[in-house]
Formats: sequence, C-alpha cells, structure tokens
Amino acid sequence: MEKLGVAIFLIAFMLLAGLMCDYHELIEAFRGGFRVGRILVANFIVVPLLAVIVVRLFALDDFVATGILLMAIAPGVPFLPMIAGAKKGGSAGLATGLAVVLPALSIVTVPITIPFILPAGAAEHIRFAPFIINLVLLQLLPLCIGLAIRARLAKATPMLRKVVIGVLAVAGLAVLYFVVPAMGKAFTEVFGTRGLMATLLIVILSGFAGWALGGKTPEYRRTITISTIMRNFGLALLIAGQNFEGTVVSAAVLAYFVIQFIVANVLGTVLKRRDAKLAHA
Repeated sequence: MEKLGVAIFLIAFMLLAGLMCDYHELIEAFRGGFRVGRILVANFIVVPLLAVIVVRLFALDDFVATGILLMAIAPGVPFLPMIAGAKKGGSAGLATGLAVVLPALSIVTVPITIPFILPAGAAEHIRFAPFIINLVLLQLLPLCIGLAIRARLAKATPMLRKVVIGVLAVAGLAVLYFVVPAMGKAFTEVFGTRGLMATLLIVILSGFAGWALGGKTPEYRRTITISTIMRNFGLALLIAGQNFEGTVVSAAVLAYFVIQFIVANVLGTVLKRRDAKLAHA
C-alpha cells in the first residue's frame, strides 16, 4: 500500500504541474537564455556537488547518504507557484515554468546522475530498467496529460486542479501514514549519523547557490532561490521504496523533505517581511 500511495502521489504531483503551466507565462519567464542556464547549473550541477561534498565531510552511512543524494539530484515541485510565486514576492511565470521544466528534465538527468553520485554499494541496488519505465509512466506521462488538458480544456482546468490537489493531499497523507510510524527508529538513526545536520547544511547552501545564481531581478532571484531549495520528494521516495526497502534511505528522504519545506517557508516569510519594512521606510 505504501508503494501504491507513493505512485499515486507522484502521478498527481506531475499532473498538477502540467495543469498549472501557462504557455505564455512559461515563454516569457524563460526568454532570457542566460537565466535559464543559471537555473540549470544551480539545480542539476551545484546542488548535487554540494550534497556530495557535505555527505563526505560528515562521513555519513551509505544509506543515509543515498537518501540525501537522491533528493539533491531530483529538483522541482509542482507547488512552486504557491511558495515561490507572486504571492511570496517572486515571479508567478517563472515559478510555474520551473514546476514543469525541472521535473521534466530530471526524467533524463536522474538515471544519468545516479551511477556517478550515489555511494558504490547503493548504486548497485538500483534496477534501471523498471526505474526508467516508472519515470516515464509516473512522471512524464502525467505531465504530458496535464499540459494537454491545460491547452485543450482551459475552462475545465481550474476544477480539475482542485480535484488533483485533493488527490495529492490524500495520497500524501496516506504515504505519511505508512512511512512515519515505521520510520520512527530510522529517524533516530539518521539523527545519530548526523544526517539531519548534513541535510540542513545542504538545504541552506542550496539556498545560497540559488541566490548567487538568481540574477539581479528581485522576483526572479527569489523564485530561483526557493526552487533551488525544493527537491522532488515524490521521485526520491519512489526510488527509495522500490530499491532500498528495509533501509533508512526513505527516512533520509523524508527528513530532507521536512527540512527543506521548513527552510523554504521561513526564508519566504523573512523576505516578505523585509519587503514590507522597505515599503514603509
């Protein structure tokens, strides 16, 4: 049931990303080629490299390191417009575009990156044929369906988004129901290996990387920073559940998700308050 819940969560995750994509906003946000290059470098090169350096400095257990690194190599979440869009002082168009583009590109980059970045013993656990099939079925196909619905059934899209968000919430709660109780001891093990400290450091460094490569435009910089922090929890948990059952890999993924969510929201709140003070100054 846990694996089914994760699969449904990931399908809804990607379907929502497609439903939220506006082609005009996407084209406008990605018009600057240099900006796109910085975003890709931050998400697909800098964050994974930072993660490798940190897990080695902390000398983490291979399976704890694996969970952390799976998150580091899988960027993009469909709710970026909500936590990094216009309401948070960012760019709605860029946030929406990144919610689609980053997970879509990770379908290609994750299988390529895994053999190079995961600990040798952990990489041997990955069964690549079923893994790639699952990527196509659970990520690429739902994303394409969402994009097609948004393009052809624009009037029905808002209602469909609400339905998908409901399914996503239920699937997420189901995953937590199965994962959290079983992972209580594993969380202790992750903490005991300094995994939580390493994860927090990686998340903070990811934010600095996003800020440094975010450019001079405030709304774009803020969106890029938050998007660089947030990683694809559904994809990382799917890989962990299918290839590392009975290990602490899923616990490390879950810990990373919780930490990144807290850091991203705290950062968003701080920046929003700073803007409010500047506006009244």
